[in-house]
Amino acid sequence: MAFYPREHDVVTNLPADPMSENGLSEFRGLQRKAYTLIEVLVVIAIISLLLQLLLPAVQSAREAARIISCRNNLRQIGTAAILHESAHQHFPAGGWNWSWCGDPDRGYGQDQPGGWTYNILPYLEENSVRAIGHGEALAPKSKSLLKLQQATVDVFSCPSRRGVGPFKNIRSDEKDGFKNSEFSVVQSRSDYAGNGGSLYTNLGAGPATLAASKKFPWKRGNNVRRANGIFYSRSVVRSQHIKDGLSKTYMFGEKYLNPQNYYNGHDPGDDSSMFQGDDADIVRWTSETISDKFWKLESQPNLPRQDARGFTSGYCFGSIHTNGWNVVRCDGSAKFEPYSIDANVFRRLGNRKDGS
Repeated sequence: MAFYPREHDVVTNLPADPMSENGLSEFRGLQRKAYTLIEVLVVIAIISLLLQLLLPAVQSAREAARIISCRNNLRQIGTAAILHESAHQHFPAGGWNWSWCGDPDRGYGQDQPGGWTYNILPYLEENSVRAIGHGEALAPKSKSLLKLQQATVDVFSCPSRRGVGPFKNIRSDEKDGFKNSEFSVVQSRSDYAGNGGSLYTNLGAGPATLAASKKFPWKRGNNVRRANGIFYSRSVVRSQHIKDGLSKTYMFGEKYLNPQNYYNGHDPGDDSSMFQGDDADIVRWTSETISDKFWKLESQPNLPRQDARGFTSGYCFGSIHTNGWNVVRCDGSAKFEPYSIDANVFRRLGNRKDGS
């Protein structure tokens, strides 16, 4: 049966008159729940400002983590060198020179043409890289050593600078390659260098063949007889040779590079495989001044420096990091050192026997 309200009944559930005072209030309430375009733009601007304020902090935290990772790389490299010294009674041999790469059948001493990067491979659990070409005759070994030139090992790469490679070899003529390996169009490289001492040393061209190496005048090169670092041509430095103390002598550090040449191979101190012998690619010096026609440098103070466009030097230690560079000493201790280090202190830390 239908129900119809009587005249005196009060109906309470009818909608309010939209034009009444209460109706207008409810309508205005609904309006206030929406945002104007100006309010949205203000919120976006605030968020953008906060992001701009936070981004440097985030980037700084990431770089701090990369610096620690880089320092850990050097600590591992230093530990590997110490293990090598324990096994062979000398720190990794310096190798011959830039025209030779490592040879798996020539041991770990002065007959080994490869430098420190090659000789510590077994102590970095990279035996497979060290064994490339093992037991082969000269011709097939020369072909196999192409793989060595191109082999990458993560621990030799600073996470702030560039990837692990391999990188372009700008040389186009095989006569510019290694004398014991075929020519490679790409090569692996290291962001770290051994301490060559406070005197720049350079052997020069080196022997033309393995046979010639037996009678080669090894000590005729620039300052080789007076070398006071840990790594130089055919070096076999022992712990007892480090007269100043293991904790007071550099062993390895980050090397300086011109950012324009990170990948192109045009830097004379970064233009060859890291498994070569003694050269600026894997050795740097704490000598008092820089002066060399090859790098077109006038005499100037030699200090560690931050990577900078327009300046190329194969002498310097340094890094991409803003305030300093990582270094490991001969006792295995690694630290982050400022670019502002006193020049005399820096020079002496490279010399293993200057009495300081």
